[in-house]
Amino acid sequence: MLENRTPFGIGIKGRSTIKIAKDRPGQLRKHGLPSSGAMHWYGDLILDSQSERLATAWIEAPTEQPAQFRPTRVMAKISAALDKHGELSMRRIQAAVGGKSANNRLAIDCLILDGYVSERSPHELLRPYFKEDQ
Repeated sequence: MLENRTPFGIGIKGRSTIKIAKDRPGQLRKHGLPSSGAMHWYGDLILDSQSERLATAWIEAPTEQPAQFRPTRVMAKISAALDKHGELSMRRIQAAVGGKSANNRLAIDCLILDGYVSERSPHELLRPYFKEDQ
């Protein structure tokens, strides 16, 4: 699956995330990093278009996110929304919490990896998250 992060175009350097869901015989998941929804982040496809006639493409390996940044305020908002409304899809979490969807996706990933929220969608609150939990 490709997830667009920055747009592609003539004279533009674009980037899409490559995620793998099912890969039993391919053995590619072991080269990626765990991501949300039982997906694995395999890498990023980068396409650098210098002109209408010349473009360079490559795949960058996934890299761990710096441990120091965690959207704890957004994580607490998502936890509160799930506590109030029950199970919610990512789209409904976005509607309940507001803000940038990229921050909300990172926050839900952190909550899933830390065991606060279920991985399957609609997401279920497994235990409340408070900003002081860190």
